[in-house]
Amino acid sequence: MNRSLPMLALLVATLAGAACTPSPQVIADAGDPLKALRSHAPTTRYREEFWAEQSHKKTPAWREALAFCRDEGRDEARYPNCASVRIVTFWDTPPPFPQPPSYHFGDVQGVREWERKLPSEGRGSARPDAATGSAPGAHTKVHAGTERSHDAAQPTEPRP
Repeated sequence: MNRSLPMLALLVATLAGAACTPSPQVIADAGDPLKALRSHAPTTRYREEFWAEQSHKKTPAWREALAFCRDEGRDEARYPNCASVRIVTFWDTPPPFPQPPSYHFGDVQGVREWERKLPSEGRGSARPDAATGSAPGAHTKVHAGTERSHDAAQPTEPRP
């Protein structure tokens, strides 16, 4: 009986310690926004509105949140609350849109050169074809093995 008493005390202390550890959801919605960022549960308290206010005030909490979410918190599966910080950083400093060159009215070649320099991702096939100046396949129709432009005069065939 003497040996089992310390083991029982250790077991009771371990269970008591585990019972006092707050759940990730409690940590995410508690009073510390930086602990909420490190929580693996999504927060309902520290969302975009909170982090936007911190960003505009340039608080130490905002600087720490940025540092954490850019480094360890990049894994959104483990740290879902960093998504709010990333959204606010996009609002604060959106990526620059490529500016068109200064060109005069009718400078089609200058505009086409600018378009070629744009990243092609997400642009689809609506970009004008360099040779014809029209979108690929936009004005052509395949009919009986021949390719004809819709703009070209179509011969009318007499009906029987």
